Amino acid sequence: MAMMRKSDDSSMSFGKTKKQTARQRRQANIRTRMCRARHHDGGANADRLAALAEAKVVELMGPR
Repeated sequence: MAMMRKSDDSSMSFGKTKKQTARQRRQANIRTRMCRARHHDGGANADRLAALAEAKVVELMGPR
């Protein structure tokens, strides 16, 4: 662990137990927010929230 640079964790493929990168975490947050929105209110603004989150994901990760 001492030799690892903090910046090159995105290029590491062998670190399976490694923590999520910030980008992955952000996307996971967006995904859970989408799901929660869909579940909790009766679908009133769930579509709007889902569209917002989808736009955010595309903005972060590029088109699917």
